[in-house]
Amino acid sequence: MSRVWVSELILSTFFFFCGWPVVRLFTLGRYPTHARPDGSRADSYVCCVGLVVFCLLLLALCSQV
Repeated sequence: MSRVWVSELILSTFFFFCGWPVVRLFTLGRYPTHARPDGSRADSYVCCVGLVVFCLLLLALCSQV
């Protein structure tokens, strides 16, 4: 059970910080209102954006896009 919690904490934090600048840019600084994930629904959306950004960066680095 603790492995799931640790991996969720690490991955959500990583993807939050990947998605945070993108969401800030597209919303012109309005959202998200905080720079640290706190488990809210908005944080989940930012993490999803971070996952997409990370996947696109990987594809670009592997010359797939």
